Amino acid sequence: LACLTALQVHAKKQHFPTAQRKNKVMREHLNSNNIPLEEHRAVEDIVTLAPTRFEPTLHRTNEASRFRKLMQDVNSPQKLLELVHEANKCKQLEASTISKAMQRCGACHWWKALEQVRDIQKAAGIQSDCTLQSTFLIALAGCARDDKFGVIQDRTHHILQHGREVWKETQPNIICVTSALTLCQAVAHPDGFVWAETLWSWGGKDSLRRTSW
Repeated sequence: LACLTALQVHAKKQHFPTAQRKNKVMREHLNSNNIPLEEHRAVEDIVTLAPTRFEPTLHRTNEASRFRKLMQDVNSPQKLLELVHEANKCKQLEASTISKAMQRCGACHWWKALEQVRDIQKAAGIQSDCTLQSTFLIALAGCARDDKFGVIQDRTHHILQHGREVWKETQPNIICVTSALTLCQAVAHPDGFVWAETLWSWGGKDSLRRTSW
C-alpha cells in the first residue's frame, strides 16, 4: 500500500470565498470576546454549517448583464441612477441589477443614491432574496461612514430602519446574519448594539440551522 503524506497548503486569503473568510472572522470574534461556552457552541454550529458562497439568485438573467457591468464601473451617483431607470424602461430591472446598484452605492458612500435605488426596488415590486438582502445591509454599512468624518450620526436612525426592514423581507441565511452584524458595527450606536444582541440570540436558534440552507 502506498503511504500518503499530508501536505500543508498555504493559500492567500483572496483565494477563499468571501463568506468563508467571514466565517473565520466570526470564529475569531467568539474566541476573543469570552462568549459563554453554550452560546459559543450555538453560534459555532451555524458557522460550521454555513454556506461558503451566495446561492444563485432566482432573479438573474443574461439580458441584464450589460447593466450589471455598467453599474459596476460607474463613477457618479447620477449616472448610476440613470442606468437603473434605463434598466427599468428596458424591463431588465431585477434583483441582480438592484443588488449591483446597491453594492456600488455602498462602496462609494452614495447615501442618497442608495435610498433612491431602494425606493425604485419597492416601486417596481422587486422581491428581496438573500443576495439582495445581504448586499443592501453591507451597502448601508458602507454609507454609515465616510472617509473624512467617520460615522455620520444624522444617518444612523434611517440606516438601522432600512436594515431592520429588509431583514424581514426574506428568510436570512448565515451570510445575511454576518452582513447585519457588519451594519451594527458600522453605525456604532446603542440601537445597533441592541439589534446585534438580538441577531446573536436569533442566530443560535435551531430554526436557522434547519431552514436557511
